[in-house]
Amino acid sequence: MPRSSNKTPEDRHALVKWTEGVHAGMYTHNVALDWIHDFDATSPRYPETYAIDWRVPPKPRSGWPVIEGLVLDISSDLEYLKSKADQLTKKDQQRLNSSGRNDNEDAGSSSSERDSNLMDVNSEAFIALVARLSKSHANQSTGSSSSSRSSSFSNRSCSNESTSPPPQQKVSVGKSLCVDKTVYTLALNAGSPGRMVRPLLRQAFSRRRLIASTYAGQKRMVDGNLRVKPSLKKYQKMADIHSFVLRKYPYLSQSNFGAIVNSFLGEKPNAIQNIEYVEDSSESESE
Repeated sequence: MPRSSNKTPEDRHALVKWTEGVHAGMYTHNVALDWIHDFDATSPRYPETYAIDWRVPPKPRSGWPVIEGLVLDISSDLEYLKSKADQLTKKDQQRLNSSGRNDNEDAGSSSSERDSNLMDVNSEAFIALVARLSKSHANQSTGSSSSSRSSSFSNRSCSNESTSPPPQQKVSVGKSLCVDKTVYTLALNAGSPGRMVRPLLRQAFSRRRLIASTYAGQKRMVDGNLRVKPSLKKYQKMADIHSFVLRKYPYLSQSNFGAIVNSFLGEKPNAIQNIEYVEDSSESESE
């Protein structure tokens, strides 16, 4: 039973389990309620996923970064929230240890599909592994016919004018966006809106564009000159991603979706080298 009090929002804090960023899977027991985007403190809804300001000093000039987190409880009793966070951390560790033991016992008979479920499908290691396996499979099957495999997905495949077999089959996501089938599967099985958005963004736009842009565009004065960051919202491919995410998470608001997209833009989130982006030359954003 949540121990929410009737005190003012300033007296209460939230217990949050982070679902994105380097602290994914960890708990914070003292998140101020006004850091949580679109959170109604007078009639709070939880457990539920929200976009939350990551207020760890120093504050960037562009504002606090936004990270997705699961609000588990709110209370004015910080000791209670801290105790609950400690208990949840121990339970997570016990489940992890138990899962590891079961995996070792069943290693001889477990299938590759079951093994893949033991890894975070949005982790950098998993995405890199999928990319390597896909390239290896494509190299092995270059000289063989792939018509039987292609026909079973013909109703979802995007057209490809090349006469050589593609490295990965393309799947249509909306009106304009086509993504690799492995990326489509990752997004479809993601456990949160952020984990759906991230791989789709990297298939929709080049790294250069993701670094330079924001979701809705941004204007600011730098040394007396007006600088404008391009908007991704105007592209049909972004609308396709939004519609795709809403099919699984219909509660997600426009502002929350924009905050999630912005959390993956800029230099730092896109500095990762072992994830494949769409090439600049292959971008075809339809406005």
